[in-house]
Amino acid sequence: MLTTTKSPFVVAESGKQNWNDNVVYPSNPSSRTQFYLISSGMGGHEKSEAGAKLVAQYIVEFFEKSKSPEKKRLGQVYVNDALRFAERRLQNYIAENPRMFDTEGSSAFMQINDDGSISIGWIGNCRVYHLRNGEILFRTEDHVTSYWDTKRNNLFKPRAINASDPAWASVSTLTDVLAGDYLFLCTPGVTEVFDDRHIRYLFSQSDGADATNQAIIQKIKEECSKSSQQDYSFFLIPIEKTPFVATERKQTHIPTPAAVNRAITGQIKTSTVTPPPKNPTGAIEMPRREFKVELPEVNFNGRMLRNIFIGLGMLLVVGGLLYYAMQRSKPENLFVDYIKNAETHNQAGAYDSAISELQKALSLDISDSLRQVATQKLHANQQHLAEREAKSWLDKGNLLKAKASYEAAYRLDSSNTGIQKQITELIGTIETEKKKLMLSADSLLKKGQFDGAKSLLLDALYLEQSNQRIFKAINYCNLKMQQDTISYDLAVKEAVEKAETGKRSLATQSTPPPASVTLPSVDSTAIKAAQARKRRRQQDDSINSFYQGNTYNSYPSNGGNAGMSTVRSGSEGTVNYGVSSTTIKRNEPSSPPTRTTVTPISPNNGTQVQPAPVETPPPSNEAPPQ
Repeated sequence: MLTTTKSPFVVAESGKQNWNDNVVYPSNPSSRTQFYLISSGMGGHEKSEAGAKLVAQYIVEFFEKSKSPEKKRLGQVYVNDALRFAERRLQNYIAENPRMFDTEGSSAFMQINDDGSISIGWIGNCRVYHLRNGEILFRTEDHVTSYWDTKRNNLFKPRAINASDPAWASVSTLTDVLAGDYLFLCTPGVTEVFDDRHIRYLFSQSDGADATNQAIIQKIKEECSKSSQQDYSFFLIPIEKTPFVATERKQTHIPTPAAVNRAITGQIKTSTVTPPPKNPTGAIEMPRREFKVELPEVNFNGRMLRNIFIGLGMLLVVGGLLYYAMQRSKPENLFVDYIKNAETHNQAGAYDSAISELQKALSLDISDSLRQVATQKLHANQQHLAEREAKSWLDKGNLLKAKASYEAAYRLDSSNTGIQKQITELIGTIETEKKKLMLSADSLLKKGQFDGAKSLLLDALYLEQSNQRIFKAINYCNLKMQQDTISYDLAVKEAVEKAETGKRSLATQSTPPPASVTLPSVDSTAIKAAQARKRRRQQDDSINSFYQGNTYNSYPSNGGNAGMSTVRSGSEGTVNYGVSSTTIKRNEPSSPPTRTTVTPISPNNGTQVQPAPVETPPPSNEAPPQ
């Protein structure tokens, strides 16, 4: 005869964390269900969810594919085969998702065998209880392992199914199950709140009625919702009948008064339910032994009593300080302090100080969830600091550094459309400013004002430091001012220095003109025309020599392709200055004009010297400049 059950109860609730790391199978059991499984994941938010789900999925998949346990009891070999199958499937999953490398989970399951016995298997810290009349007849022992942290503290953690180390399972078979017994499968979220003493107390009040069972379940849910940090899930399976006969067994637990005097059906007493101690397995209180020690009689005077109270007070103060220092030195408490300090700095606008506090918080040995919170706050502060630096550079007029600061802020949050819009507008502003500078430089080049043109070209080179045409134009100005040409790196360095400090180095400044010589006034139309022709010819030759076969500007102009035209030299041609163009026509004279020689004024006694005779230049068909 098979062991049968009443309708089982299943609970799967979320704790105080914001993710689900428990799985129960089946989610809707019935009285004919023979296989039950619970699973709990570990490793933080995403990894714990995946660990619980995958471990349960792979173990159930193995049991459904294999038909061998249907006719016999579950054994150690069969359960180990199920573990190896789950580990291989988990390794394949992690190979496709490398960031989930430390996903792991624990599990516990039970199966009602064909001969009426119940096989129980478990890996990690999920538990199974066998209860009768408030007494725990069987309970699984947690699988734990120890390790050393960075501070040389010996810590413990549950063993689990993972993709790196082979797991092992424990298997037990129950053959003394009787009608009225309970099988209770639960995850660590339940045992975090209820230890063995509380479980014995609750089930000692059961009378087998569904209403009483519902009251027990409701009490477990109520206490776990208030105190459990993890998700809590469990199966409560009442046994209806079995093929086994009750045998005498040694009583290992004295029922509490509540077990003798049960409450009314559908109610349980809760007056003695207190928060459980921090004891993972549930300690059994041992009876206290009374010791009678006879002390010698001592006569206490006032001075002795005062010294005793002073000593006790000092011990209490020192002990309190040591306890406070020990509590404050815990990583969780230090983490809270650093976060509070960072929030205070944020409210004051001191984002750099807040970043320093958050970096200290991330250096602690904390959980993945706390590390994720600190990382998000750190990125937000770094973004605020970068935006503030960008606005500061905009106020100073440095568009290039403002753009770099906005780009740093955008890299921290690529979904921020406001920062993206600022970067786009700055790129357009920089391009417009560069065009204005180059147009002004072209105008000064036509007028022969090379020092001013060079200053504007340096500003343009700072805005686009990869523009080789601007660099060539700067060296052209150096040649016209009789200075040495400079390298590309030096030109960029000078442009950056000028833009950030407002000063030009001596290497790029023009030499001061020589002292002027006062000339006597000569009223001659021929001399003025000759000087005008000379200036225009020098200007035309200088421009043609620089623009010969070169394209000056890389930006479009209003005249179509005028900014990309190639200049040809000769007696007649078109010279393009960026976006403006001028047509030059000239006829070379048959003979060069005669120089005009002027004798300067003699400094002797301020006497004015008569001017020397002026030679008349040959006639020319060239028209004077307009």
